[in-house]
Amino acid sequence: MIRFQYRTTAGWSPAEPVGLDDWYIHPATMTLHTSDSTSGVADTVYSLESGATWMAY
Repeated sequence: MIRFQYRTTAGWSPAEPVGLDDWYIHPATMTLHTSDSTSGVADTVYSLESGATWMAY
């Protein structure tokens, strides 16, 4: 069995919503950071549709 360990974190800017009812009132940016414990990460992909489609990051 081959086991890979990887870590993906996401950071938001701004970190917290500033509008009423916790809404973002200005454009928000999410940044992804990915690393693994072996040879490096070849690519990172994300989905905004519960996995229906994937986009390269």
